Amino acid sequence: MMACSKLIPALCAVLLPGFAFTTAASAGEPFHQLKGSEIRARFSGRELTDGVHWSMRFGMGGKLTTSEAVGRFTPEEKGGVHGAWRVVKDELCLDDGAGGPTCHQVWIAGRSVQLRREGAPPEDGVLH
Repeated sequence: MMACSKLIPALCAVLLPGFAFTTAASAGEPFHQLKGSEIRARFSGRELTDGVHWSMRFGMGGKLTTSEAVGRFTPEEKGGVHGAWRVVKDELCLDDGAGGPTCHQVWIAGRSVQLRREGAPPEDGVLH
């Protein structure tokens, strides 16, 4: 998992060390890195979640809403953290307004996603 100091702080409180996430890659589909235009196309209007501890909703126009909710978002999630997302070159940059953006390579296999940063283990989730 990513270092909590680099991830949106609202998510850090619920991420469990050593949490293993089964991905489509385990079924034989290899992960491949997305380019900037592919990141925009795949993430706009979608949600990335580990299915249990955290969710990130990527709104149109760069609006980011994160939640420590169990499971997926409900419409107009209450208590979520609002920030921004954007694509810089071939990386997804997340900004919750506290300390500047963190940028990640995006690797995908089917709906399974890994957000990768140098020096940190990948963060696994599923794109809905």
